[in-house]
Amino acid sequence: MRLLLPTLACLAASACSARAGQQDAGPSDSGIQVVVLDGGVRHAALPPAKHLASCSDMACGNGLEPPMGGDHCPMWLPCRAYTEAQPRCQYLHNLEHGHAVLAWNCPQGCPDLVARLTQEFNDRQADPSLRRILVTPDPQLSKRMAVMVWGWAWAGDDFDEAAVREVLSHQDLEAPEAGLGCDK
Repeated sequence: MRLLLPTLACLAASACSARAGQQDAGPSDSGIQVVVLDGGVRHAALPPAKHLASCSDMACGNGLEPPMGGDHCPMWLPCRAYTEAQPRCQYLHNLEHGHAVLAWNCPQGCPDLVARLTQEFNDRQADPSLRRILVTPDPQLSKRMAVMVWGWAWAGDDFDEAAVREVLSHQDLEAPEAGLGCDK
């Protein structure tokens, strides 16, 4: 029950907008309880994470797909729109700081989707409280795109405005080191 409290509080306060329907997806392979809201937005109250010795450590993350947090390397990434895949172990550290990550996986190319994700990044740059976001390819994603903040994620094959907004609305709310800056 303790793991569901953040989601129940979110639902009771109507902070989850129109995606208030929920189903308990049960424990993931990693043993973390995941709740799925309408539209496929996923939430998990995450245990504390630690810094690993290396950014290539295979223990990176917490086994959730897409990742919502977990153990990560000691260095985070500058917030920008990348064209080359950045190490997942590093962007997980960004999530710990309350940053948002928009990722894509399109081996055959998806210029329209990448342009939309980059537009989301650019649109947020005018407001200092929103600019803590990065965009990166991630060849490990099982879907074409994902949006992630600490404890919240959504993945799909096309940009879903409502799902992206829902996940981004939780930026900084559960991140262990929320509000930290993001060098460009």
